[in-house]
Amino acid sequence: MSKDHLHQIAIVGCYGDGNVGDESILQATTQFLRKSSQNQVKICVLSNNPEETRNIHGIEAILTLNLFKPSHWYALFCKGKLWAILQTLRRSDLLLMGGGDLLRDDIGFIAYIGVASAAILMKLFGKPFALWSIGIGPINTRSGMALTKWLLDNAVFAYFRERKSLERAQVLAPNRDGASLFYYPDIALFMDPPLTLRSRSNKPPVLAVSLLDFEAAGHRTRNIQINWQAYLVHIKQLIRQFLDEGYTIHLIPFDPQDIPFLYLISADLNSKSVRTYSQCMTPDESKKALSEADAFVGMRLHACILAVSLGIPTVAISYDRKVENFMSGVGLTSCTLRLENAASNLNIENIHTKHLYFAQAWPTISANIDSIHQEMKSHLGQILFRAICKYE
Repeated sequence: MSKDHLHQIAIVGCYGDGNVGDESILQATTQFLRKSSQNQVKICVLSNNPEETRNIHGIEAILTLNLFKPSHWYALFCKGKLWAILQTLRRSDLLLMGGGDLLRDDIGFIAYIGVASAAILMKLFGKPFALWSIGIGPINTRSGMALTKWLLDNAVFAYFRERKSLERAQVLAPNRDGASLFYYPDIALFMDPPLTLRSRSNKPPVLAVSLLDFEAAGHRTRNIQINWQAYLVHIKQLIRQFLDEGYTIHLIPFDPQDIPFLYLISADLNSKSVRTYSQCMTPDESKKALSEADAFVGMRLHACILAVSLGIPTVAISYDRKVENFMSGVGLTSCTLRLENAASNLNIENIHTKHLYFAQAWPTISANIDSIHQEMKSHLGQILFRAICKYE
């Protein structure tokens, strides 16, 4: 990229909501953009909480609103927020839409097209947009399918974080150049570590746990046939087994919805060896908290991703295909439990076996992840540069 001109890249996704996973995607993305451009890039994020985004990531952010949601129209049209969005997009050389499972309408078509509207506006301005570290979720309506196909057909490139999403995209957009649709693991896997990570030599050992409040998850878990109360009993029994072995337990939330749920578990356990984090942290803080653990058990996708990136023996409880897709994508299928089958497998012997497998397989898996990262940096850097220069 030319040093005489700072290119501006806009990013739209589910940012500013306090979800550690989404913020990890954003942090890893900004790190990647800065490195690949040698800091010759300006970044502006369309965020649900611009002040928080600026404070956490040190980048420019503006308030994003849903153009198709009546409750947002007053701010958009009477308070000038629409003008700020339009100006940001018109000044941008490229829009990245992602990451996460944004291509889905099971949360409602209005919510889906609200996120996609930035891409539609970029197209109207004659500017490029790309799909970034993205997944395809459930699409239940004709309108949702039409919008998904339009996004796939018009994006300058699409980087999918799951092979299955890539395969689905190839079916939905059969006329696309195959080189412009590709797979790499979730960008958060390659997030730079915090500045200070201490080696794990804990006495007593620490088990980090990140659980999803499945009742609050709504669309994520409604199709899973499971007795939630029985599952909760098994989770508590598992944690008690680790406590009996002398472990300290760290309950780490990755979404604000999970905090009351984790406190409920902590209260029932009633042990001084259980530490519950009282709020969601920044990506760096979350990664540092995980780095203090000797082992990890979790449901939240990005808690699993950050734990794996640190080489912490990880067992993922898959409540959504994206969790098992990530684990299989990095060669850790054996360290995954499907939620439907987890209750019968949530015992300390099984978890120890999977943690041991992780530790033994880690040198090979780590080398493979490093190799993917090197390929990704070269490939994506070139594609980003070409996407911007093509439209200059």
